[in-house]
This record gives sequence, C-alpha cells and structure tokens, in this order.
Amino acid sequence: MIILIKYITYSYLNKIEKFQDNDYIKAKIYYHIAPTIKQIKPASIVTLTNEKRDLCNLWDINKEEVLHDLKLDYFKIREDERSSSIMIYNRDKLEEVIYNEESLEFLLQYGYNKDMNLNEVLFKLKERFSLACPHEIGLFLGYPIDDVKDFIDNNKKCLATGYWKVYNNLPYAKDQFKRFDIARIDVMTEIIKSNKGVKGYKN
Repeated sequence: MIILIKYITYSYLNKIEKFQDNDYIKAKIYYHIAPTIKQIKPASIVTLTNEKRDLCNLWDINKEEVLHDLKLDYFKIREDERSSSIMIYNRDKLEEVIYNEESLEFLLQYGYNKDMNLNEVLFKLKERFSLACPHEIGLFLGYPIDDVKDFIDNNKKCLATGYWKVYNNLPYAKDQFKRFDIARIDVMTEIIKSNKGVKGYKN
C-alpha cells in the first residue's frame, strides 16, 4: 500500500504541475481533502503557501469553483503574509462530531460554549489558532476523542502514529488510516486517468 501511494502521488503531482492555475489549485485541494470528499472525515485542513505559485490568491479567486461540485463548506482559520490555512468541511458531519454531550463537555475547557452555533465554534477555533495550533483540532478532523484527550494529557503510551497519534483501539485506527489512503488514491487516480484532468473529476 505504501509503495502504491508513493507511486500514484508522484505521478499525480507531476501531472498537475502542467495544469493551468485554476485547475492546479483545484487538483491541489482535492489531493489534501480526499477523505472529506469521500465523506470519511468531517473536515480537512489545507495550508496554502506562495512558494511555487500564488496559491493563497488562487484560492481566493477560485474557491467557489473548487468546491462547487463537492457540497462542502470552507472557513479560513489562519492567515499571514506567507500562507493561509483553510478548513474544508461537511457541515452535517462536523456538527455531528461537535454537538454531542462528550464533545461539548470537552470543548468547554477551551472556551467554547454549548450554545454556540457552528460558525461561532469555528471563529473560536480561529481565535485559538492565532496563538498556536489548538490541540482540540483533532476533534474537528474526526479523530477519536479519547485519542485527542490522551494526546493532550501526554501520559499514555502511543500505540501508533499515522494521520493522528493512536492511544486507543488500534484496529479501528489502522482501518481509518487505510480508508483515508484509499480515498486519496481514488481521487488522484480518477484525475490522472481523466482526459479532461481535474475537470473530469466527478465525486
């Protein structure tokens, strides 16, 4: 699986380098949010920089087109002169993750309020991002809350490291890691094989 991912990723990144800017930003975003496109994760975070292309500006220009067919929302959670971090999310799935008793109790200790709507929750997350990457971000990304808590407490043995640090239920985590990988492979493969490039991608 690892060798396959590396091969497909190499082929994909080489192919999209030849894309025009508006297709390039779309292909770049799709690569990073594949598990959210496939409805496995409630949200993904993409950090855009201006190193090779002006990706921050390209996002601002093309964001509506990028997300048009995906039925996903976005929220800019951090921005400076060199980069922007964008959360792209499935509203229903993100609300499902946040609005349950255990999650709300957990978030209270970081200044969130049970009466906040989703936009208010995201603005609070953005506020905390301005200081440092908040540990509760794992909850928003769909990682198991027990693993998020144990990562913060840092007093339990880590069983594995992948998309997140695993402290509990290793079989479940491995299965999720595999699903995330397959989602990314599927998205990349569909775009690579399409004669229309990213225009030919249909979720």
